[in-house]
Amino acid sequence: MKEVLVYLAGPITGTTYDECTDWRDEVCRQFDDSNCGLKGITPMRGKSFLKKEKSIKDAYDDNSHCDKHAIFLRDKFDCLRSDIVLANFLGAKNVSIGSMFEVAWAHQTGKFIVVVMEEKDNPHIHAFVRESAAEIFHDIDEAVDYIIDTFGGKYGKAPENPAKRFGGKGTG
Repeated sequence: MKEVLVYLAGPITGTTYDECTDWRDEVCRQFDDSNCGLKGITPMRGKSFLKKEKSIKDAYDDNSHCDKHAIFLRDKFDCLRSDIVLANFLGAKNVSIGSMFEVAWAHQTGKFIVVVMEEKDNPHIHAFVRESAAEIFHDIDEAVDYIIDTFGGKYGKAPENPAKRFGGKGTG
């Protein structure tokens, strides 16, 4: 069975290390525990040095692994190699510019996008986000259960790139 890669998008800039890693670590654990062939890809891997930050910046130009160039290229690479993008915007205080790029890259290349955000009072509530999402949930656990049930396990499979069905180039 092919491993299905799920990119874990969501706010990082302006959050604490725990705020942006706890939910990602939990999703990865749920995928692992379900033994369903899903693997979470987190943009926070290898960045434990940020634990001391009270508010994570958009880039760290004094660190070659976290300068603007490295972050942009690695996150884009990870997003494009994934089969699914899970974008968690719960509790967001500001629009996550990086996550909006990731949703746009995913949509442009026909990835299956699952969004999690509040019904009201979330800065990501926007026509472009709603239109890009294949599914929108208001609870992260419901979104993860949906992904596991739909794409994991014995009967699940990586989602087909919608662009391929309609004669587009697509990458999936």
